[in-house]
Amino acid sequence: MDVWQLILYGVASILALKSLLVLMEYHKRRYTQQLLSERQDGQQQADDETPQETGDRTVADSSDSAA
Repeated sequence: MDVWQLILYGVASILALKSLLVLMEYHKRRYTQQLLSERQDGQQQADDETPQETGDRTVADSSDSAA
């Protein structure tokens, strides 16, 4: 009976480790996807703000040269 219990514990340990590795891989993929999404959103916001600032400067520069 002790041999069968040892085999059962061994199989259970292998399945638990496999499950843990799959879960960690899923978490890693989800986390990296979230980081990439946040980085893209930040880059898009920076791109959206840049033309407005440039447009304000050109208006200010043209009014300075007219004066």
